[in-house]
Amino acid sequence: MAHTVTHDEIINAIILLIAGFVCVNQTEITKGSVLSDSPLNMDSLDMVEIAIEFESEFGIDITSDIFDVTKTVSDIASNLHKIISE
Repeated sequence: MAHTVTHDEIINAIILLIAGFVCVNQTEITKGSVLSDSPLNMDSLDMVEIAIEFESEFGIDITSDIFDVTKTVSDIASNLHKIISE
């Protein structure tokens, strides 16, 4: 039986990926962290690059519009969870 990835597991993976990507200690990132605000300060190019990392990590395809409605780490997790669950 395949393991179903939980929302919390996705959040933890996202935090680890973002921390490495923006060179911030993972303890500074929470599920409520806003991607465009300090300490992350991610711009649209960063979002595209991190989407590629998510695709690789989770083995999924992400459409470019996923970040149109994504503002926080929790938003990313919710969107990725929907994609993974399909």
